[in-house]
Amino acid sequence: MKILTIGLDGGDKRIIRAMSMPYLHKLLDQNVCLDLEEDLWSRGWVKILSGVPGYESGAFYAKPKLDGTHDTTNKFSTSDYNNNSDINPLWARLSERGHTVGFMNVPSMMPAPEVKGFAVSGGGAGAATSGSTIIPVEACHPKDIREILEKNGYILDLRTVSSGIKDIDQFFNQLLMMTQLRTAAFLNLQGRFSIQYGFVAYMAFNRTQNLAMSEIEPLIQNNCNPANPFQERLVQFYAQMDEQIGKLITELSPQNIMLVSDHGQSPRLYSVNVNNWLRQTGLQVPLAQSMSLMKQTAKTIARFMPQGIKNRISKTAPGLKEKVGGGINADWSQTKAFGVRYVPGIYINDQKRFNGPVQIDEYKQSLVHEIIDKFNNDQAAKEHGFFARAYRQKYSHARYEALLPDIWIDHPDTYFFEQHGEFIESNKDYGPIKSLEQVDRDMFTGIKGRHPLLCVSPGLTELAGEDDQRDLTLAYKLITRGMDA
Repeated sequence: MKILTIGLDGGDKRIIRAMSMPYLHKLLDQNVCLDLEEDLWSRGWVKILSGVPGYESGAFYAKPKLDGTHDTTNKFSTSDYNNNSDINPLWARLSERGHTVGFMNVPSMMPAPEVKGFAVSGGGAGAATSGSTIIPVEACHPKDIREILEKNGYILDLRTVSSGIKDIDQFFNQLLMMTQLRTAAFLNLQGRFSIQYGFVAYMAFNRTQNLAMSEIEPLIQNNCNPANPFQERLVQFYAQMDEQIGKLITELSPQNIMLVSDHGQSPRLYSVNVNNWLRQTGLQVPLAQSMSLMKQTAKTIARFMPQGIKNRISKTAPGLKEKVGGGINADWSQTKAFGVRYVPGIYINDQKRFNGPVQIDEYKQSLVHEIIDKFNNDQAAKEHGFFARAYRQKYSHARYEALLPDIWIDHPDTYFFEQHGEFIESNKDYGPIKSLEQVDRDMFTGIKGRHPLLCVSPGLTELAGEDDQRDLTLAYKLITRGMDA
């Protein structure tokens, strides 16, 4: 195998260095770690697979539907690559050059594309299939490898909430099982297809860190000496993950290695809702009380709905809770600006994209600067290290510029942008984790960090150009150049 790419969802060099992971420590020491920075809105896996930024691929974690409403979507699939003639995805690029390839569990590859070799799709949002050994037919190429994977109990993905697991030991055991089965499956298929390029993605780091950064941070500060049973389990888990990665590399013995993550990891200390701030400044107008009757009725019904039913709705369709009654309480005919979940920015409610009241471009730009001035002079925004700047106009010639917020808000990694709640509020759940019963969302005490891992063999590092953007698109460039060399 000429190049083996190991994807570590949420892989963070700071955390890896702090944990007892001798094999990964050796890999970091023997290879070259490149400094990258991500915006945490673009999909990191898609950057690795496409070689282009989000504003050229349309691959964002949440984006406007642009159907005349203010609704958003997080969908992105193999068809989105195929519909964009400017993208030559990694699997197609390598297959065209005659390379036999193997892709396993890399997100945003559903359905599995036809390749010279094999491809197994990632689990996406992990919704109804979380923890399941049932594999969709469209997740495998060639189709006959599905039977092999299911026979061996292969698990596509495992998410904290949708898995329904409430026992901490069971959760970590299932994550480890998922990892072991993936390692075994990749080794099995590699032997069958004799691949020249391999890309296998492991999800367990991110699932653990999104749940438990409030336990990981004190563990790091205490030199990896656990102070409670949960932290003891964390130390054991990271050591077990280290063994699996070491096993994979040792058995494959590739000529070149690449460790890459789609993002780093950060504690989730605060939530931000720019809609609250926009209402305070008069830029967003809430619906009148009478117009909110339907929403109030829905809330009343929800208040008396048994928690078990709510949990089942959340378990079977995690995104449903956000969409049902999840819209912004705004009178769109009078609202000039708004924010949405996952996007650290502000959209102008213009007529062209959202059927809003803002129509004239000159006025829209003056409104952008008016909002920026007000925001950057806001005392709370300044105290929390926020800084607003014009954004969309910078990418006016980009393929997907219409998806971009007009204003971007630079912020520390420890803040996550929601579309409800106070302007800035502390994460009340950040602290010791006694039980998984208290966990009601996957990003519980951890969120993405802006510095992903990219550690590569010295020979691959030499292929990086001075003009290459220092983000995850560099991974695509190094892989394709390395395979062509």
